[in-house]
Amino acid sequence: MFATGHHAQVIRVLDILPDLKEQYFSRNKGHSIKHGQLHVFIPNYYRGTYFQFPDTAGKSSQLFNTATVAWFSRCVILELCDLKGCSKGSVISPKLPKH
Repeated sequence: MFATGHHAQVIRVLDILPDLKEQYFSRNKGHSIKHGQLHVFIPNYYRGTYFQFPDTAGKSSQLFNTATVAWFSRCVILELCDLKGCSKGSVISPKLPKH
């Protein structure tokens, strides 16, 4: 979405995610103990079949080779904040929505 210039839509999606997560965890007390991870943890892939498998939805598989955190960091640093290095130093040109 960043590459196609839809910056405002990206921000809307990122803004919705914490609310969805909060709604899920407020309904599911004890999630951290049950799943063995904090709810702020970025899973290496999302097991999204909540209705079919509610016990494992959102839980990380703990696989080491998915690079989800690296992908998330790249999206935030290189795309949203647009922090890049060049021959003259650093270039900062964030892609924030117009308000």
